[in-house]
Amino acid sequence: MEEVSKKAKEKGYSFFLYGGYPNAPEKIEDFLKQKFEGINIVGKYSPPFRQSTDEEDREICEMINAANPDFLWIGLGSPKQDIWIHEHKEKLHGCIIIPSGATFDFFSGKIKQAPKWIRNLGIEWLFRLFHDFKRLWVRYTIYNVLFLFVFFLQLIRIVSFDNEGFLLLFGKRFSSLNKESEI
Repeated sequence: MEEVSKKAKEKGYSFFLYGGYPNAPEKIEDFLKQKFEGINIVGKYSPPFRQSTDEEDREICEMINAANPDFLWIGLGSPKQDIWIHEHKEKLHGCIIIPSGATFDFFSGKIKQAPKWIRNLGIEWLFRLFHDFKRLWVRYTIYNVLFLFVFFLQLIRIVSFDNEGFLLLFGKRFSSLNKESEI
């Protein structure tokens, strides 16, 4: 976020900050304006911690479009932000959408970011695991091992996925755990 902010200030690009806990976008705005004086934040919004209604979704998209940002930073956490982007990208006009994960938490001061030398080594995930073990251990141990297992099965062509994202096992489509259908 800092590198993009630096370039945005130079080129006059604008930001919209969407996500984070209540007041996180305001804290990020304060941080960015202190560090990059003159940066253009055209809007910010922290949604409630629940599924938005269709009406709220429409209003949020209208708010973002009315602000007309060059960059839209999404800080809802993964996978929620990825799903949100997929569902709303067609409704948003002319902005670059950037999922920012824990960046909102770092720049708002909620979570301590790993030291630069740890980030440069590419082991920030390990730093985060030690500092937030209770929440992250499943993600980094179980899911990463599961990902590598499925990746290996794809590599040796036992498992694949069709265009709709359904699991194919030896050419048979599994749309749920209990149901299988021929392709």
